[in-house]
Amino acid sequence: TLALLVLALVMALPQALVHAADQRPLVLSGPASMEVLGRHLEYNIDAAWQLTAQDFINPATVSTQPLAAAVPDFGYTPAKIWLRVPVVNGTAAQDDWRFFVHSNFTQEIAIYKFGSDGGVTTLLDLNRGSPFRARPVNYPQMVAPFELNPGEAATLVVSYYSQGSSRLSMSLETPESFARIAAVSQAKNYAFYGMMLVMFALVSAALIVLRQPVFAAFSGYILSMLTYVSHSDGVAFQHLWSDFPQFNSIA
Repeated sequence: TLALLVLALVMALPQALVHAADQRPLVLSGPASMEVLGRHLEYNIDAAWQLTAQDFINPATVSTQPLAAAVPDFGYTPAKIWLRVPVVNGTAAQDDWRFFVHSNFTQEIAIYKFGSDGGVTTLLDLNRGSPFRARPVNYPQMVAPFELNPGEAATLVVSYYSQGSSRLSMSLETPESFARIAAVSQAKNYAFYGMMLVMFALVSAALIVLRQPVFAAFSGYILSMLTYVSHSDGVAFQHLWSDFPQFNSIA
């Protein structure tokens, strides 16, 4: 029995060392991709919805465990999911940051910053009734700006709930890296939406000239496709139904 116990401890030691390494704060030397951030994230599945942000002031009061993958994904669950990551600003001058959630909408999401002095700052707090203008950054996906001075340590806590998949990728960006991401995304959107609008104009012209009902069907198909893609991108919520967030749940 003793031999088996020793063998089990030896086999578990490498995993424990990996976990201990992941427990160290994420030292920010620049943007942190979702793969880098995921290696430092820990989670708690709150099936009873009993936890609050205040419970995370003392890290010992909430049990968490490391993610099994780079992206949080717990399937389809009615539970509220809590994520926690300690961070340290390892740069010499960068004090402005963006917590970038790579999703256009989820029914509930909040992001908190816990300072080393015990203070709590709410960076983002959205629910299914929040209009688009409630977002701190005017962008189709969810972005929470925050300050973290050089050498400063803090803990970032995310809570969210989704009626659909709980998969939610995220990253930490600087204003410059986020601007590059936004520029590339905007260029792709312009290209796709422009192409679709040109097709719609051509089909509409054919409908007027040839008066064939099939072109009306094509026009409806193109518009429905354009609306679907723009909803997936978050652009539709930003511009078409920004005051009706509940529509996102069924769009």
